[in-house]
Amino acid sequence: MVATTIRRERANRPGFRGRTLLAAVLALALVGCAGPGEGPSAAEATKASPEQAPEQVLRVDARPSSAFGNYLAGRHARTIRDMGLAADLFAHTLVFDPDDPELVRNTFLLMAIEGRIREAAKLARRLVKLRPKSTLANVVLVVEDVRRGDFDGADKRLEALPASSFNDFIAPMLRAWTKVGAKRPKQVAKVMAPMAKRRSLKLFFHFHSGLIADLAGDSKAAEASYKKALPDTVSGYLSFVEAIGKFYERTGRGAKALALYKEYEAAHSDVMLAAEASARIAKGRLPEPTVASAREGMAEALFNLASLMHQDRLSDIGLILTRLSLSLRPGHAVARLLLADILERQRRYNDAIAVYDHVDPSSLLSWSARLRAATLLDYLDRSGEAISRLRELATERVERSDALIALGDILRKRRRFPEAVKVYDRAIQRIAKVDKRHWSVLYSRGIALERSKQWDRAEADLLRALAFRPKDPHVLNYLGYSWAEKGINLAKAHKMVETATRLRPRDGYIMDSMGWVLYRMGEFPRAVTSLERAVELRPEDPVINDHLGDAYWRVGRETEAGFQWRHALTLKPDPALVAGIESKLRQGLGPSNAKTKKTAKQGKAGHGG
Repeated sequence: MVATTIRRERANRPGFRGRTLLAAVLALALVGCAGPGEGPSAAEATKASPEQAPEQVLRVDARPSSAFGNYLAGRHARTIRDMGLAADLFAHTLVFDPDDPELVRNTFLLMAIEGRIREAAKLARRLVKLRPKSTLANVVLVVEDVRRGDFDGADKRLEALPASSFNDFIAPMLRAWTKVGAKRPKQVAKVMAPMAKRRSLKLFFHFHSGLIADLAGDSKAAEASYKKALPDTVSGYLSFVEAIGKFYERTGRGAKALALYKEYEAAHSDVMLAAEASARIAKGRLPEPTVASAREGMAEALFNLASLMHQDRLSDIGLILTRLSLSLRPGHAVARLLLADILERQRRYNDAIAVYDHVDPSSLLSWSARLRAATLLDYLDRSGEAISRLRELATERVERSDALIALGDILRKRRRFPEAVKVYDRAIQRIAKVDKRHWSVLYSRGIALERSKQWDRAEADLLRALAFRPKDPHVLNYLGYSWAEKGINLAKAHKMVETATRLRPRDGYIMDSMGWVLYRMGEFPRAVTSLERAVELRPEDPVINDHLGDAYWRVGRETEAGFQWRHALTLKPDPALVAGIESKLRQGLGPSNAKTKKTAKQGKAGHGG
């Protein structure tokens, strides 16, 4: 039986679709739609939304000339997350129906999502006339007020927002900075007070209180608030750590700042705060404060609110707030990374790469951005570019292992296993002390070693990974399945896979491993039950269907076995698996009783392993 454990990694490479349908929609709109005086208006068009698809569409220069055509194509572009094209198409639709509130709202949202803030602001003014209570439209206009320095006007807009759970959530943090900008410091505490009562905003209440006191030059009050904002460095926000560390540097406590940075880095290895700070301190240079003006404070507030929206899976709102933050402070690197992360989670990979690539190379987050951009290039099947970038990064920072680990992961997912092993070896050599933080690289190298037929080393890595993560279902499953493939340690393998099954009862690959361990132990009826369940969970997997065919044969269901084997061949199995399946279709697996005794004997030997 050919080892097939690579499928258990589940690389989750995204699929792409949508180009053809949009092209058809545009073609239909160009040649088959009524003119502006005929047919349905945009407001009357269907509101049904097709299933989301993850990829950007090909840009089309031609634009439909009818309201319905523009609207239909725009809706589809929005559905497949080509927001730029959708914004353009909806803007064209507005020409035909400029006072439709829903159309104005949708076009406004698309412009804001795309970061076309000037265009969004024009539409926001139109929208608040049609719908004065529109929160996001008013927030965009607040940002425009702040950009012009009209903090009183911004504050009045926020104060006028009607009470609602969302408005009550965002307004206090924003109003704190409008009061600072309007030079009304005595009113800050009052407008911020509701933040302290919300659990989700309490740390932000202390953080922004610290920023405001820091900006005012009240170091004692700033430090008191900062300490409350960062009770736990390891789980703290990067922006908090950076701001508070810079505060310590500026107040003559460089050693305390360095300790804070290093503690954070120990838990977040892709961030490099300490090196830059060490250079500053050695040269006697003081860093700029995180927030040096009310405008920057407003940008920080919008970024913080966007982070919370993103955590609550309100990604489009988070995206708009991040765009607004960057419109006030384009150099805010942490906000830029949040923007890229939101785009990435929306599967707008090309857009995310573009944002990562525009992070300032001098930023402490540049390294993280470059690593992530390379990974996304591989998602887009541009693995050559990804590999080239990662090799460059690995050469640039010879003391770091993360670029090599990312490179090894790409080579492994591309089934270039011997190359992946060499890269993982180099990565692990760069790690001063391998501990539980590095379990995943041991697991990944173990997979590459197993697939490279270097079993002794593979088993050692998988056992070390398991020692660090004894309840990880993927490690349990991979090692247990590998033992079952080799007919060794079957009792241990059964126990491990059983634990993995309890942890992930709906994982088809793990259920298949359970069936295959039982098969190897000669427990054929039980194997059939597990493998049938695995096929239900993963009907498209050729290996699981092949396994079920073997189990059917062992219990005398030979016709069904043949069906499963033939079905497995239609699912494009690994070429190494094809010959074995074809052989079984010609001659089966031999007499069941004889094979049963042989397999049971293997199972007995495996118990002592």
